[in-house]
Amino acid sequence: MTAEITKIDYEILVADYLRSLTTVLRGFKTGSGYAFLETWVHDDNENRGILGIIEAARDYGLPGISISIGQATLQKLDFPLLREQAAQQGKIFVEHSPLGMDLTTHFFEADSAEKKDHSAQQNKVFKTSAQRERAHYAPPDSVAVDALVDREALYANGLKLLSKRSGHEGSLEAEAPLQHAQHTSAGAVLEVLVDPNHHVIRKVAYHGKISDLQRTLLEGLSTIIENKPLIEACQHGVIYLEFELRDHSAVAPVRGIVTPENAHPMFGFLVQLSQGILADYRRSTGFDSTRNYFDQPVSENWKALDQTEKENRIRAALVQHPAGRGVELVRMESQKRVVVGFLEELGGREKQSRLFQLEDFLKNRLEPTLQIYVEPKVDLNKLRRLKEASAI
Repeated sequence: MTAEITKIDYEILVADYLRSLTTVLRGFKTGSGYAFLETWVHDDNENRGILGIIEAARDYGLPGISISIGQATLQKLDFPLLREQAAQQGKIFVEHSPLGMDLTTHFFEADSAEKKDHSAQQNKVFKTSAQRERAHYAPPDSVAVDALVDREALYANGLKLLSKRSGHEGSLEAEAPLQHAQHTSAGAVLEVLVDPNHHVIRKVAYHGKISDLQRTLLEGLSTIIENKPLIEACQHGVIYLEFELRDHSAVAPVRGIVTPENAHPMFGFLVQLSQGILADYRRSTGFDSTRNYFDQPVSENWKALDQTEKENRIRAALVQHPAGRGVELVRMESQKRVVVGFLEELGGREKQSRLFQLEDFLKNRLEPTLQIYVEPKVDLNKLRRLKEASAI
């Protein structure tokens, strides 16, 4: 019989924690209701906060933990990094919903062979309960097309263009001092040669008994991750590929944050391959860093525009998209950071949805590195502002 998994709503937990700071001097256990969180402390870095809950649950001896994460928190997460760190503790399962995401970790047995070998195994991420029961992603060719007609159309043109690329199919020969790493999933083998001094992927190749669809996707991923830092490539490579292939003039495949896992099952084996080559490299070299310092550079075309031209193009793009109605450009704080304001009062969920759509549109239409932020609203209550200022 499977042990019951403890479930936690992260948003409620953080709210209770912050409220407890003003009502009790110590002992968060008085408000949390979870004994294993007695020593847990909320961290402004949401990745560390959530990972702290997972580690506390593991150390307490729980069989597993399921954490519900709201959309507001998801925006602040580096989810590929969190998934990799959580996968060091156990098997990871992810389920998405319009309200956010459930991240479940089933902890490894302390002395089991599964724990000893888990870095070499792929911790699989699942989109639905049916996929979870099957315990693996279905190979791309077995996807139920009738249930994914709209999503198929979303990627049809992108896949057609990508299918014309070639150059990475084959195998890699050893090439000192580069370090070889590889992983196999759904019949496909992905190989990389990594510069061990800088942990940068220098060469990529794939082979195996693969379909035309798999070949196209592998070619696209190989092009993206070549000459990228290993952690960046493994955490974000499939994310970049999904974004490149998607038709951004159509409705996104899900509401909220689009990830390869919730966008379309065809990306599942690529996620497994990416995580697998990182795990293989870690095992063979002892590389244990989880920090990703890579910052995607601004394109030369965007960099060549002056500030006025950039702003004019952003304003024009905002009015071209339905989600841009009532949204104005406030300022550009850098070549990437776009600050906007809403001219009308909207609910938090609608604002969030529209910002997701607009950022996606600007990235696709103007510049892939653009990021949208909302202008903080000034508190019009002068007495409250003075009180808050005096408390600093």
